[in-house]
Amino acid sequence: MKRLNTILKITAAAVFACSLLASCAEEGPTVAKAVLGDVSHMTFAAENPAAQTVTVYSDGDWHTTAPSWITVDPATGNGTTIVTVSASENIDAGGMLEPRKDTLIIGGNTLASRLIIIVSQEGDAYRNAEHLTLDKVAALADGKSFILDEANVVALTSAGFVLNTGTTNVYAQSVQEVKIGDKVSIKGIKGRVNSLPAITQVDELKVLSSRDYTYPEAIVLNDVIASYKADAIEYVTVSGVVSGGNLTLTIDDVDYSIRQVDAPADLKLSSLNGHKATVTGYSCGILGDRLFGIFITELKDNGLDQLIYFEDDFEWFAPWTDGNASIPDDVAANSVGSSPNIFTTAALKDLLTEFQSRGYGYIWGWKEQEWSDGTPDNGNKQTMYLQKNYLKFGKTSYNSGIILPALAKINDTDDIDLNFDWCWCMTGASKPDIMTLTITVSGGGVFENGTEISDEITSSQPTEDDLTKLEWQHAQVRIKGATPTTKVTIRPTNNDPSISSTRKQNRWYLDNIKVLPAEGSTPGGGDDPNEVKLPVEWSIQTDANNFNETWPLANGSATEEGVSGYIASVTGTGTIWYNNEAGNAADLASGKKKTKLDIQALNPRVTGAWPGDYCQFKVPGVVSKGKKVRITFETRTSATNPKYWKLIYLDGNEWKAAAEIKTDKVEGTDVEYTHAMNADGATNVKVDATVTYSVKTENVVFRFVCQSAMGAGGDMLTAPNGGTWRLAVTDISTTEWQPRIQWGE
Repeated sequence: MKRLNTILKITAAAVFACSLLASCAEEGPTVAKAVLGDVSHMTFAAENPAAQTVTVYSDGDWHTTAPSWITVDPATGNGTTIVTVSASENIDAGGMLEPRKDTLIIGGNTLASRLIIIVSQEGDAYRNAEHLTLDKVAALADGKSFILDEANVVALTSAGFVLNTGTTNVYAQSVQEVKIGDKVSIKGIKGRVNSLPAITQVDELKVLSSRDYTYPEAIVLNDVIASYKADAIEYVTVSGVVSGGNLTLTIDDVDYSIRQVDAPADLKLSSLNGHKATVTGYSCGILGDRLFGIFITELKDNGLDQLIYFEDDFEWFAPWTDGNASIPDDVAANSVGSSPNIFTTAALKDLLTEFQSRGYGYIWGWKEQEWSDGTPDNGNKQTMYLQKNYLKFGKTSYNSGIILPALAKINDTDDIDLNFDWCWCMTGASKPDIMTLTITVSGGGVFENGTEISDEITSSQPTEDDLTKLEWQHAQVRIKGATPTTKVTIRPTNNDPSISSTRKQNRWYLDNIKVLPAEGSTPGGGDDPNEVKLPVEWSIQTDANNFNETWPLANGSATEEGVSGYIASVTGTGTIWYNNEAGNAADLASGKKKTKLDIQALNPRVTGAWPGDYCQFKVPGVVSKGKKVRITFETRTSATNPKYWKLIYLDGNEWKAAAEIKTDKVEGTDVEYTHAMNADGATNVKVDATVTYSVKTENVVFRFVCQSAMGAGGDMLTAPNGGTWRLAVTDISTTEWQPRIQWGE
């Protein structure tokens, strides 16, 4: 700021001196033709506001125009003057008045000779704010303050929440913590998000009460999306395929997309890429051509639609490109604009960090040198530029390309198809870069030509004249025998621009990368001869003879699967095994000696379950990649046994959630779970989950893991007690909810 003030003073002095020389030839009074100052904004306290100063530089006489609550001393002057600006108090007998803002003008007689200072004063934005219902808030002018007496929280996002009363829904941007079902009051400021009415500032929030919230009947977007206006926040549901982090659907040969906005940590649509899914939540406007936004409240995985090893449409660039007029879209505009270099633009430092953290690499070539991996030391060779959610590579005399992240989702070796969109660049005179692309692989795999270097990727345009319009080209190449360590590089064929183009440049654009199992191939090499045999079923509450010797285990942890604490299946081959090592250790530490496994009313039960304990369901054999497996069973706890449990499954060597992850706050700590036990011990919880295996996996293994010492009755437990967890079936006249593992649909 000191440097800025110095510059202003020097500039003002120069202007003043030049004007003074000109005025020497004239006689009579001078009116300022140039007025500058070292301050452009002033903010005053509401009570006992301190005076502030501005140094005015002018080449003649000036005067001031000020709002009634601002006093200026002196009010007129000539040349360089220190001016004192004071504000009256913004209070009355009732306290602070509303904040106020106006302009102070110091200048001559023309618009060009004015110094404009924005003057603001603090106050109580809600002094005269109306108490409004939610529908009145939605109709309020933007920027107006209000007091909302009550509304229901019906959806959560990473940046706020959706409020509802009656048929009105409004989004509130806020970091304050609330839960679905909370009834809240708010002091806030009305604004807009995605062109829809919203609360863009929450200054005070109170939770008045909490209860379960019953959602209304959802609008099925699949039925109405062709005419859906999305001009209000509405409760909707839609089904489609998740691709590139968006839910896509085709109606009457027209493609539509649903994009999640402000995704909460436990409901990320992008986690289901390649899967069919149903999302339910609140529509939140139109984000682009046939692109709708949604705040998700429920996300259902409907199974694998297409196995995808890798996919990136670069929509994650949005935080750096949305609303940024300096980021061009050359291909759409058919015109080459100036785009920022990701390597050298300070504002894109975080984007570069994210790019590298996702496993991407960079390759460059220059004047007949060999292609080099990694970031070059010479800034001239760092030629990767940001476009509207895609990339541009290269500049005159410097080439560059991209190295994709390793294809870690591949199990063993698979044949794959690499797909992407690309386009050549052209000069301002519409002279195209005559170039081709080459793909290389490392870490495993060869192209159909039997080498690690592909045949050249050419455009579909036959002549140079056809290249004078930028147009996306789709490319697909097959790689045989790719592995989890395979890395793919996409680059211009030649690293010397003078070879491939008489105009000495190989500039190009890249978007929409997708790696799939090769068309016509069976991922993982087809069904394994050792494939698991399903269904596998267990029987409880009908006859305890099949587990009355293997389940009971008193005061000790199950140390060997299949020896103690387990139930054998009655159909197929499988075991249910309870591991109470955590509970037993906590029990021994407390000295209460409560933990045990026993049978009560033909229910296999556990006394003293504790965080870390788990019930394991296992079927031996191999499950192939892409297969879907379903598990169903019923369970319940007493009020004095842990409430939160998480169903997980083994996918390759990684434990993954087998059902929707939820989060609750327990004594200040977030607890993740998939199922919450009811406080009423007589009420069973039905567990029904279908998973899709991303890799070939030895054995089908599910675990139902105790997550917290919070009791189902709402009290925090300090040690294992006489409370129980058990497997139980509500209706034993049917086998529907007997524990079962079967193939999923």
